[in-house]
Order: sequence, then structure tokens, then C-alpha cells
Amino acid sequence: MLETAPAPAPMLMDVRAAGRALSISPRQVQILVARGELPSIKIGKLRRIAVADLQRLIDARRQAPQPIGAEEVTP
Repeated sequence: MLETAPAPAPMLMDVRAAGRALSISPRQVQILVARGELPSIKIGKLRRIAVADLQRLIDARRQAPQPIGAEEVTP
């Protein structure tokens, strides 16, 4: 029997997948990208976000916690 190697984990995600990974809406991901809080790259017309950048965002937020109720409200 022929064994196949497991598929490598994706390195980039689209905005929708990044939102699912962070448990936020795609619109919130777009806002984070627009603010420069979440780096992204364009490949052709497609916007992609590196999995490593999602982890850096999480780590940065974990190190600088905000009190409950201090979140910025966005339309």
C-alpha cells in the first residue's frame, strides 16, 4: 500500500477564514487590516492573512488586556 504524506497546513487564509479562526466577523477582520493591526498581503485581487500574523495578534492582545466594557464600538 502506498502511503501519502499529510497535506501541509495552510499558511494563508482569506478574510472569512481568518474571521472564523478568531471567532469574529469578516468585517471585523477587515477593520483590523485597515487599522494596520493585522497585516495582510494581496495576491492578485485576493487579500490573504498569514496564520502566523493571526497568532501574533492574539499574543499582542493577550499581553495588553483591556478592562471589560472598554472595547471600542464600531459601526
